[in-house]
Amino acid sequence: MVVSEENNPKSTTTDNTEKDEIISSLKLDYDLSSDNNTVLIDEKEDIIEKSEDIAKSEESIDNLDSIEEKEKRESILSETDIIDNVEEIVEEENEERASKEVVVPFERGIETGLEILYTSMKLNSFPIKENNLPMHEEIIENISLNNCNLNIGKTLLSNVNVRILGYKKFKLIEFKTREFKLALSVGLFDGNTIRKIEDYFSYEIFSKLKNIRVQAVAEILKNIFSGEVISFQIKDLYGDIRFENPIQARKFEIIIESIKKYEECMNLVNTSKVRNFSESSLQFYTLHLLYSYLNKNTIIDSWLNFRITNKYEINSGDKLSFIKIHELNIRGFNYNLKEYVTIKGVLSEKEVNIEKNIVSGYRKMVEIRLELIEK
Repeated sequence: MVVSEENNPKSTTTDNTEKDEIISSLKLDYDLSSDNNTVLIDEKEDIIEKSEDIAKSEESIDNLDSIEEKEKRESILSETDIIDNVEEIVEEENEERASKEVVVPFERGIETGLEILYTSMKLNSFPIKENNLPMHEEIIENISLNNCNLNIGKTLLSNVNVRILGYKKFKLIEFKTREFKLALSVGLFDGNTIRKIEDYFSYEIFSKLKNIRVQAVAEILKNIFSGEVISFQIKDLYGDIRFENPIQARKFEIIIESIKKYEECMNLVNTSKVRNFSESSLQFYTLHLLYSYLNKNTIIDSWLNFRITNKYEINSGDKLSFIKIHELNIRGFNYNLKEYVTIKGVLSEKEVNIEKNIVSGYRKMVEIRLELIEK
């Protein structure tokens, strides 16, 4: 016979015991009274508040970091603004001092190296004359030795007038023809022989000579200053003079070259009425430029010395050019020659003296441009 569980008391007791054990195991260790509950709530609120404080603190730190980053960004932007302002100022100054080209007419104190080649040798126009005698020296004695034949190396000059010119500290012997005169410093040796003493000289090539005669005279003087012996005899007096000066010898070479240039230029301009060079108003330097232009050499490299008063508002950084019109005065040729000299590069602060109001330069490299302009 089967007995139901509901009617079994033992089984019921066992079930109740297990249930109590389960409930007991599920009970909390503390009493859930109202006071205790308040404490727990307070603790919970404290925990929440602390959590909020921590969150706020973290947020505050984050905000501080944001502020610092913002300040850094603003500082960087501010610095960028300052740099931009500086660049704007520099640009404004550059605009105010923008490099410009200033063209100045030639005046005293402006010479190219090419022109100095002629002016330093006193090669301007005819008559050609030069001396290196001491200043303020005056002739105190003038003795004529009559005329004689003069031998210069293998060249013979007839009927040359000879005289002695006495100065306080030296004497010159002068030779004079219809085309030139030449005086050299000399002394008397062995009682009857005239020889060179010191290096004084004086000479002049006269105007209104034919080109061929100018060439011949320049050749004679070149030989004399190259050391050719001058010999002569007047009664019992003998001449044996040897005189050298390489610079003067070179000068007479330039004169010979200039005569050839002049004749070629006259052929190129195709003028029917040609004067002799010694009768023309052309200067040696102008002739050289005209010769260069007619031979299609219109651009020449040279250097320049200049010193001028700053009447043209010239500033450092400017480009400077000089212009000069050369009067040609050639019959049947209705043109003048323009010389345009441009300094390569710009002027430095040292070359523009604001205090003295002077603009100057020494051996500045230049480009010379030549152009014919109608009168």
